[in-house]
Amino acid sequence: MLGIYVAAMAIPAWRMFYLVGMWSSIFALSIIVILGLDTLVAVAHAFTFMPVLRNLAPAQTESPFFVTEFVVMLVFVVLSVIAVKRFRN
Repeated sequence: MLGIYVAAMAIPAWRMFYLVGMWSSIFALSIIVILGLDTLVAVAHAFTFMPVLRNLAPAQTESPFFVTEFVVMLVFVVLSVIAVKRFRN
């Protein structure tokens, strides 16, 4: 649900404000946030449905799950900083 709210900021930045000024940064950040949230959900589903990962963290409260989520989140934080700095219309 959070991804939909973030997309609600990306769409007007693109369609109404044509990525001019600060809207280009808002668009870049919101796209990375949406992709990051989707990736975190995919990791959680992988730990739920893949037998190898489910054996590592059956309740998703163990450290392998948290370390994986942290690494994925860290990657997307770095990507968002790079995207906001480099994206210009």
